[in-house]
Amino acid sequence: MGFSEYSALKRAEGKELLRAKQMQVAMSGDKTMLVWLGKQYLDQKEKSEIKTEDTTPKTLKVEIVPGKKPVNSESEIDLTRNT
Repeated sequence: MGFSEYSALKRAEGKELLRAKQMQVAMSGDKTMLVWLGKQYLDQKEKSEIKTEDTTPKTLKVEIVPGKKPVNSESEIDLTRNT
């Protein structure tokens, strides 16, 4: 068995142990760390839902301005500008 196979085997064993520990500790312990570990190592995610009753089609205009810094977060987007 080469290093890659050995590493994959040990990683899988670690994930199994982590899942078992999550279940054990979730019943009585620190859930915050368990959530973090699950997201980091088990590809677990929080469910994200957006519900709306408005079924009107929306149009999003994207404008790329040369020399302008890209937007890094939703809070930097100006939704009030209507051009």
